Amino acid sequence: MDAEGAPGPVADAVAELANTGAMRDGFAASDTPFDVLRMSWRGGRLYFVVNSSTNNAALSLPDGAARMDPMSGACETASAGNGARTALTLPPAHSMFVFLKSGQIRQERVPQTRPKATVAVGPEWTLEFLSDVSGRELSTKRKNVGLGDWTALGVREAEFSGTARYSTVVKLENGLFGGGGRAILDLGEVCCSARVMVNGSCAGTVFMHPYRLEIPASLLKDGENAIEIEVTNLGANRIRAMDRKGVEWKNFEDINMVGIDYRPLDASIWPVQPSGLIGPVKMEL
Repeated sequence: MDAEGAPGPVADAVAELANTGAMRDGFAASDTPFDVLRMSWRGGRLYFVVNSSTNNAALSLPDGAARMDPMSGACETASAGNGARTALTLPPAHSMFVFLKSGQIRQERVPQTRPKATVAVGPEWTLEFLSDVSGRELSTKRKNVGLGDWTALGVREAEFSGTARYSTVVKLENGLFGGGGRAILDLGEVCCSARVMVNGSCAGTVFMHPYRLEIPASLLKDGENAIEIEVTNLGANRIRAMDRKGVEWKNFEDINMVGIDYRPLDASIWPVQPSGLIGPVKMEL
């Protein structure tokens, strides 16, 4: 205490924390590629784990640990059995919630595994523009198109900001995927985010590199599988088009629209931003 009765500085923060009964967590405190937040929850420990490195990073969970992928909402419980641990790999910038009643999370070496098969998805797709941010008339549906920047298809597409759906069918030969294991859908390059549907069910959303998504075994089957990828681009191309046409859109009551140089925003000089599913798309089994 100081002279006025206010708390003084803590001389030994570690010792003071130890007096509170706070438990040191080896995984969260160690030098790992992960950033970790932990809290007590429902009689256990809830972790939010992010791979903050630029490489794949692996961890392992004890039996009974529950995990949730915030990108897809998929929830699973680790159940390797016989005291074995369940190993998981997180791509760069990806995250995971983990709930433990007992045991510890551990960092592991990234396994050097290769898929038993890689299947090209496409090459022919159906492209349908679903919704434009400003409600303007949509482009016509196109069949048997290849992947690439949709702004190269015409002026209307270069001015489009919204969501378009790419649809195709991928055939998994009998025995190649028998309902077990997992598959990884690699979208290649995406501009800018994608929601993936497999056989009518949502498999998840991706919005950053690498644009890869784990497809649950329950969504796939031997034979033909319908793949739908809804891609949403940024609003920049529509803003650019409105400024080039002199459309009054900066009609905010109490704000001035300025650029990074603090001068009035002029989007007419912006280049057209690449948009769409650039690919290539493949499935690793």
